[in-house]
Amino acid sequence: MPGRWQALVMALAWMAAGLGLIFGLSQLPSRLDTLLFFSTALGNISVGLVHLGLGIIQTLGALVLIGLVVISLILLLGGLVRIARLINPEIPISYPVKKLNKIITPKVANRASSNSFGIENPVKSWGFQRPGPRE
Repeated sequence: MPGRWQALVMALAWMAAGLGLIFGLSQLPSRLDTLLFFSTALGNISVGLVHLGLGIIQTLGALVLIGLVVISLILLLGGLVRIARLINPEIPISYPVKKLNKIITPKVANRASSNSFGIENPVKSWGFQRPGPRE
């Protein structure tokens, strides 16, 4: 029985709180101009959204300027390298292809002949044989 009394008291307390809030809200129009309150709130929201949009646009503008600065520095560096090559023609334009082939070819050949674990033929190492061609 105590559980039923407790539930009844809680239900009555909730109803009293709801009625108190409704009574308090009914007193607001005499003390507060609700229309002015909501129109001011909506005006503040719209101003805030405009400020947010302006902030995003300014941030994008700053990123564009940073990108242009980076591009200009790359172009300046490229121009300096070209002028240095004109002054001293012994500076190589690119890495010599013969040296590049000597460096790259053994690594590519090793990578092609083994898998990522370094096992030459994993099927043979397990003791299995690959089936031959079907006839």
